Amino acid sequence: MSESRVLKVFVASPSDVIEERNALAKLIGDINDVLVYLAPEKQLRLELVRCETHAYPDIGRPRC
Repeated sequence: MSESRVLKVFVASPSDVIEERNALAKLIGDINDVLVYLAPEKQLRLELVRCETHAYPDIGRPRC
């Protein structure tokens, strides 16, 4: 079986739009569910890349 393909979706936004970033995370999850249902042979999924989950500060406190 071939390995799945991952498309990374990078989001950069100011910290005052947390609700919108969370809505985007839910939307990407929903899209992944649809992709598995409608096109399982494609083995495609989206991955949301956010500073809260994919980055860490080198010095000081995080500014995400």
